[in-house]
Amino acid sequence: MARITMPDNARRAGVSTGAVSYALNDKPGVSEETRARVIGIAAELGWAPSSAARSLSGARSEAVGLVLARDPNLLGVESFYMQFLAGIETELSKRSYALTLQVVPDLDAELRTYRAWQAARRVDGVIVVDPRSDAPRLDFFRGKDALCAVVVGDTSLASGLTNVWTDDATAMRESVRYLYAMGHRRIARVGGVETFGHTLIRDRAFDEEIAALEAEGLSCTPTTRRCKGLA
Repeated sequence: MARITMPDNARRAGVSTGAVSYALNDKPGVSEETRARVIGIAAELGWAPSSAARSLSGARSEAVGLVLARDPNLLGVESFYMQFLAGIETELSKRSYALTLQVVPDLDAELRTYRAWQAARRVDGVIVVDPRSDAPRLDFFRGKDALCAVVVGDTSLASGLTNVWTDDATAMRESVRYLYAMGHRRIARVGGVETFGHTLIRDRAFDEEIAALEAEGLSCTPTTRRCKGLA
């Protein structure tokens, strides 16, 4: 099926292509009667704006980007990310926005993706996950012309950018105290990727709470298969 264009609408409405553009983009320059006629014909023809043309004109892409720097084979077994993606999609769909998802092997590829998206105006903003305490990638989102970004991570890891977070330290401390109150004195924890900021926050809270309670603790990292603490 051929794509319906503004000239098609203009011929049907008996006006110029410029007038159609003004009407469909809710700009002054046409009468209300013409605007209503153009909008009605657009609906009748099933016309929709070209996302490429809108990007070139500086309009919104109506898409939000998410780059995951991780092994794609792990996504299917990480229940958190399945729920996380479902939550994003649920909220974006209410606003007729799309999620542009890219899985890449490392942080360098993640930054290249952000640059490509910004150059092509593929997304209006991005959701940044897995912030690291020593990674420079958040610097990319600074400056007047930088991509809009929301960091999913602790405020201490967001480098001043807008962020949403859960209190990992408090949650870890309460978990340890609960197990201790149940009578357990030897408590083990399986952590996450060591370079992720939230992993470090949880590790620190676990160690400090174990020490405060004078319990015995064991922390293991599945990515390196290393453990510290109890023998």
